[in-house]
Amino acid sequence: MNALLVGLSAVLSLAPALAVSPLAMGDAELRTAIEVPTAIDLRPELERLGLSPRGQGARGTCSIFTACVALEYALAPPRGVVERLSPEFLNWAGTQSCGHPSDGNFFHHALTGFERFGLCGEAAWPYAARYDAEQSPSPDALAAAAELRDGAARALTVRWIEPWQPARFGLDETRFAAVREVLARGIPVAAGSSHSRLFVGYRDDAALPGGGAFLVLDSATARFDEVSYEFARAQIADAFYVERPQRFDARAATLIDRGRAAASIVVPATRAPSLDFAAQELQRWLAAIGGVELPIVVAGGAAAGGDDANGGAGGPRLLLGASDVAQACGALEEARALGADGVVVRTVGGDLVLAGGGPRGELYAVYELLERFLGCRFLARDAVVAPPRAIVTLPPLDWSYAPPFAYREVLCHDLADGTLAARLRLNGGNVNQCIGRANGSDERVGSVVICPFAHSIESMAPGATFFAAHPEWYGLVGGARRAAAISGQPCWTNEELLAHCTQWVLDWFAAHPEIDCVDVSQNDAWPGQSGACECERCAAVVAEEGSQHGPILRFVNAIAAAVAERFPGKTIETLAYQHTIAAPKVTRPRDDVAVRLCQHACYFHGIDCAGIGAEYRAALSDWRAAAKRIWVWHYGVNFWSYLAPNPNLAALASDLKRYARDGIDGVMVQADLQSRGGELAELRAYLVAQLLWDPTRDPLQLRRDFCAGYYGAGADAALEFLAQMDAWGAALQHHVPMNGWNPPDVTPPEFIAAGLATLEPAIDRLTAAGDAALAARRHLEKLALPLWFLQLGYPDRYPLTREQQVALLARVRRVFAEAEVTTISEGPPNAEAFLQAVAARVGGG
Repeated sequence: MNALLVGLSAVLSLAPALAVSPLAMGDAELRTAIEVPTAIDLRPELERLGLSPRGQGARGTCSIFTACVALEYALAPPRGVVERLSPEFLNWAGTQSCGHPSDGNFFHHALTGFERFGLCGEAAWPYAARYDAEQSPSPDALAAAAELRDGAARALTVRWIEPWQPARFGLDETRFAAVREVLARGIPVAAGSSHSRLFVGYRDDAALPGGGAFLVLDSATARFDEVSYEFARAQIADAFYVERPQRFDARAATLIDRGRAAASIVVPATRAPSLDFAAQELQRWLAAIGGVELPIVVAGGAAAGGDDANGGAGGPRLLLGASDVAQACGALEEARALGADGVVVRTVGGDLVLAGGGPRGELYAVYELLERFLGCRFLARDAVVAPPRAIVTLPPLDWSYAPPFAYREVLCHDLADGTLAARLRLNGGNVNQCIGRANGSDERVGSVVICPFAHSIESMAPGATFFAAHPEWYGLVGGARRAAAISGQPCWTNEELLAHCTQWVLDWFAAHPEIDCVDVSQNDAWPGQSGACECERCAAVVAEEGSQHGPILRFVNAIAAAVAERFPGKTIETLAYQHTIAAPKVTRPRDDVAVRLCQHACYFHGIDCAGIGAEYRAALSDWRAAAKRIWVWHYGVNFWSYLAPNPNLAALASDLKRYARDGIDGVMVQADLQSRGGELAELRAYLVAQLLWDPTRDPLQLRRDFCAGYYGAGADAALEFLAQMDAWGAALQHHVPMNGWNPPDVTPPEFIAAGLATLEPAIDRLTAAGDAALAARRHLEKLALPLWFLQLGYPDRYPLTREQQVALLARVRRVFAEAEVTTISEGPPNAEAFLQAVAARVGGG
């Protein structure tokens, strides 16, 4: 131990100690003599945990807020977000500890109060705009605080770097070094002066006073900020941190230092091709952040290990996949226990382990690192945010996670791009077959493929082929057998049809061993025209089961039993759709049958909308009780008009969160499949993907992240417009179930006018900025396109002069081309026909 560290231990041994239970207050001891990085930034980790800055308002409670965040961070669970704790309760506890009511207290009063009373959640005692000395916590708040005190808080230790002493200000060099070392260990430092702040990182910079700055979370401004090293050396009066037990020896890692590669990416000698792609993605985006490529080396090869592995630079290793270190620290075992998509990101010594439960998990571990801990945002095929920094460092990390949905998919044209799908951690692989391309096209890692995908009975027993010889295979409707791909259904109780379809599925699995799931489900139907078979046997089963799904489920279970004998591990999927949404009362799905329940609730107000969603809510509950595996087919767009405004973002986010709470196993959201450029296509896909991966995320924060990166200088206008859309959607009296709606019936002219008043001035500003704002301008024009589309498509409802329509038509034609819009409603390409019809009406080009 060098002289500085010996001196530090001696100085810190003077720190006062409180009672050890439940909060151990002890001396700060540096465990090893390490050279700290030149920059550390814990802000991404705080954001990941949901610990964004909160404002103290006009009250003098900065020390309370600072101590509260320090405790929240230390109490954060290894997965998910932490519950926000109550500054109001901590302020009260501090007043009890010091013996007199006071709004705001010193750190040591707050911590003594925490030791005595614990701390409740913010919801149990919200922060008030004004202090009231007569207020006290409720019995429930006291009980919750005591439970925390006697539970999770017992694992914490508060360590003083600088105990408070009257009239002493400023950190000497020993304590200054201690603050940096603690931050490098990934622990924030609560620092008090005339105003308290939480130190959440630092950066050395010779151009700044004192040679650098500390990154701070400031409750006075409710944002992240900086204070100079000079300020800390002169003004900090007291400082502490809260330590939690650490499972592994770990230290901060510098990956890139001012254009120099300071680390290496290491892959195992035996690996899946997807791991090579993962290494390339990690290399690519770290270079985008830090300006230099890290070398990729193979473990055990001539270039692996030590200085050689880092191109002569030495430093930490980013160990991808099944490394020896991952095996030794238990990361591989933990990742595999989490399932195929499970990830573990763990610092061991100076190295970083990136492990997965399977090839997908190995790739997702890279994206978790880039997104959660380095601030990357994979927004769309033409928009990735990689925040640049001269020095790229990581604090010690120990993060493991598995998404609650085993199957995650968005049927959106852009997500035929396998790279974008992988970056968004979507694992459904069915977009390509839906647009007529081969499964696996451009796929970067294995996916959940269902093939055939839906309404498959027509593929197995097409009426054009079999009706003449086997009319009894097809539904009896109104006294006659009929076969139709739409609003025509089979006779599910026909034994010959069952034998035929069973053999079809067996032959299909034999011919396509790469396919793990086959759909066996009803044909599509026009609403109110199901075509369900009315024969005596089918009617008897429906009556016994209390559901039109009864005959289908018995048919599907029989096929699944035959498949299990020849192809164990395969899955049969079936739809619960329209007239078959209700679960049967008698028959239960086999464990190898997945029931995909198709949404039947209000687009604009979601599943919990009174009235219209009642049948769907009941079906969700009944199927969940009956089946081991429930997937959901959720509708995200207006199929009658992909371009018209659709105010469903809030309801969509709420519904996805509900599916997670209800224990649904997989979700597919159907969006604008036939072409690019649909209304909010990129934002909707990003929002859905993020919530399918982690439903605890804040949808509004996801929206802010997206708009900042996608619309650039137009982000404020985009956010204002989306807020207008939210307000319109919440006020809508229409309740529209699955399919679509006529846009002018729903969209008031006032909304169009207000939206254009918000967006068009911002578009003009971006246009004036020229090429520097080209991408942002095009994205913002695409956001305005639905409003222009309604003006052109429904001139009686949204009137413009002929001259205005001619000018707008030219603009819309250009935006169609730039955004690659070819289809404006479900079906074949029809965008050009729309433009031509408008041109014929107004006489424009």
